[in-house]
Amino acid sequence: MVQNGSYRLEAVDKKLAAFMGLILLALMMIVLVASNHLFNRLQKDYNERLSIAIAVTISESINRISFSGKFHTRKLVTELISEVSELAYISVESLDNKVFAHSDQTRNDTLIPTLAQAENRQCLSKQAPFVTDKILNDLTINEVIIPFRGGIDDDIMGTVRIGIDFTDLHKRQNDNFSKLLVLIAILTCISILLAYKLSRYFGRSIRYLADQLQGILNHAPMGLVISKADGSIAMASRETASLFPEAGQAKTVDRLNSSRGEPGLAEKLNDLEKTSFASDGYVETELEISNDNDKPTFWQISKFPIARDENGKNSLICSFFRDNTERHIAENRLKESEETFRRLFENSSDAILLLKDGHFVECNRATLVLTGMTAKEQLLGLTTTDIAPDIQPDGLLSSEKMSGKIQQAIEEGYSRFEWLFKKADGSTFFVDMALMPVAIVGSSMLHMTWRDITGYKKAEQEKQKLQEQLLQSQKMDAFGQLAGGVAHDFNNVLAGIMGAAELLKKPDMSPQKHDTLLEMILTASNKAADLTRKLLTFARKRGKDNNPVDVSKVIAESIEIFKRTLNRNISLDYKNLADSSIVMGDGSLLQSVFMNLGINASHAMPNGGNLSFLMQNISLDCDYCQKSPFDLKPGSFVEIEVRDNGCGMPMEIQKRIFEPFFSTKELGKGTGLGLAMAYGAIKDHGGAINVYSEVGVGTVFHIYLPLAEHASVKPADEQKLIRGSGKILLVDDEDFLRSVGKTILETLGYEAVIAADGREAVEIFEKEADEIALVILDMIMPVMSGKEALIRLKKRKPNCLVLVASGFAKEEELAEMKNIGICGFLRKPFRMAELSQMLAKILGKDATKDFPDTTDHVRKILD
Repeated sequence: MVQNGSYRLEAVDKKLAAFMGLILLALMMIVLVASNHLFNRLQKDYNERLSIAIAVTISESINRISFSGKFHTRKLVTELISEVSELAYISVESLDNKVFAHSDQTRNDTLIPTLAQAENRQCLSKQAPFVTDKILNDLTINEVIIPFRGGIDDDIMGTVRIGIDFTDLHKRQNDNFSKLLVLIAILTCISILLAYKLSRYFGRSIRYLADQLQGILNHAPMGLVISKADGSIAMASRETASLFPEAGQAKTVDRLNSSRGEPGLAEKLNDLEKTSFASDGYVETELEISNDNDKPTFWQISKFPIARDENGKNSLICSFFRDNTERHIAENRLKESEETFRRLFENSSDAILLLKDGHFVECNRATLVLTGMTAKEQLLGLTTTDIAPDIQPDGLLSSEKMSGKIQQAIEEGYSRFEWLFKKADGSTFFVDMALMPVAIVGSSMLHMTWRDITGYKKAEQEKQKLQEQLLQSQKMDAFGQLAGGVAHDFNNVLAGIMGAAELLKKPDMSPQKHDTLLEMILTASNKAADLTRKLLTFARKRGKDNNPVDVSKVIAESIEIFKRTLNRNISLDYKNLADSSIVMGDGSLLQSVFMNLGINASHAMPNGGNLSFLMQNISLDCDYCQKSPFDLKPGSFVEIEVRDNGCGMPMEIQKRIFEPFFSTKELGKGTGLGLAMAYGAIKDHGGAINVYSEVGVGTVFHIYLPLAEHASVKPADEQKLIRGSGKILLVDDEDFLRSVGKTILETLGYEAVIAADGREAVEIFEKEADEIALVILDMIMPVMSGKEALIRLKKRKPNCLVLVASGFAKEEELAEMKNIGICGFLRKPFRMAELSQMLAKILGKDATKDFPDTTDHVRKILD
């Protein structure tokens, strides 16, 4: 085990500091000696170079002045000596060994010494500067001899001998060098002191590191062994004892490995040790160790070199021993879990996908089955909108809807909605889609699931269709119950028209009386047409709308029908106390609700009574909405109360009145669907309906419908007459309607051509197709129907304009004719203004140009 060496390191610190100080002192002495020697050599070399430079400069000057003769040359030499203090002497010597000019004028024209002559010959032979040292007045002089040239041909004429005295320069250099040596000595002392301090500091750092290492070895959560190349153990962690029983006593790796009794384990560990010493890198393995309890233990062993000897071979190996049994078990469980979830993923009946940056990156087999693809590669990389129609059934663009739902999933953590996909063969399928953001391997993705609801959607459509059929059946049932009142009301209208018509036959009638009778006929006709329109609107089969509806107007129209169809001994009352009555929904469906409630109330009052409607605004709070069996949202509602003072109902009947096919009436006198359909219709509108009744007192229904904020009902078009021009073909099997229609068209400014049936219309159109601007076509006619005639007309002229005018048209047939290509529909009976505005709209006339007032009399008759 590791021994605590902190106290030993404390003693070593001082020895290390002293040793480092001695080394630095020796180094300083070596540096000083070497510096002195190097300085002298550099000084001598510097002096020689400087002397040559000065000599060359002076020689060049003498070369230039020598043309002027001895006088000027000797004058120049004298001036140089006086101006440059370092110059000891200058001697210009000719080839005949005489002094041509000398700084000492007494030596001019004298013969130079023999040694000097030899030096000159040596300089001239090499034609290069000759440098030597001379003693003059106990001073060492640097003497430089340089050849000089002169004359016209620039020939060598002799030499220039210059003596330079560097005594002062040497003195200054030596002074500076002495100062430098003192500075070096000071710095050396400082360095010794710093070295001592640093050695103590690093000694403390080493002690600190030793303590840290000791702490690591004592608390390491694994076995840690540092072994030497000779097989001995340098140190081991305390946890090693939990893996090797003799870890505290073992001095060698072999003894440590042999302390466990499992067969073959020591050999494996020793082989691994040898491999690690022979390797240059990291060695790692996992060993399975069998126990007596048949539960194997798994060790993860890692070895790596931490030191090398002078030959580059591993000298220390650090070994980690970790009991990986729990981790191994966890990894096996994780693999089993991953395999389980992979099977769940692949075998799920729902499509499961992963979306990254809007593109599919993974999917299961159910996805391929739904999309009709055979391989994942066909889908991966695509986006959701790549395999969807451009527009979803709710009218939103697929790209915009998906972008919004993805953003919702990211912000709220979840998004669920319905989505329509399109396969490669063009077929489509609906899914219930859910989006949820997930993080997989550090990457943000979207988890997407599809549940095929195509069958459910088809069932919903069938259910909707069945509900519409049941609603239509109930309407027809109610319509049949109103038939008696309708017939009575029509008989009254016809009696009035017939009586007024007979009176018009009298020749002696005054013009005022004549106009009065005509106005009576017109009023009665309008009354009959208005009743017919309301009944047809009520009875018409149509899909459910979701538009702004004025409930007060729906109730008012229902009461108008009741006034003409219910027994006269039933009084009607309507109070509108609501400030707002606009809801979103289907006006025809709501009218069916009020009609059924009114008819049921009349049945409860066979001997007469009172049927009242009361409408007012009300606010429902959260508490009421949560307790209600209906799916209500707190807010503003319009409340409709329908009350009668009929026979009433006991509680057991009240509990069942909204059940389909439940009826207390005799067989054949009721379907039992009226109140069930009313319940469903109110629920579809987001509202509620409840009933309270007392036997012998009466019954009251309360209906709550949520108000539509910021919604309004489009007002009816202003009844204006608009003139036009062009030829129009009018097709109708009724002689009277053809005659009246022709007169109306001509009055409006059109040229009218008439036909009694579809075949005649086709024959006329074949001849005058280019002249006829528009065809007004009836739907139900003998010989050839309006639909067949429309097909023939379109075949003759595909872009011909056809306006259908009919008193009765099935929604299916009308939709089919719209697909063929009609440009409008006008329901009979219609007013002259309606026809003029429709024609102007189709033919592109100015709809703001009113019809002249001169046709007022014709307008009254033809309307």
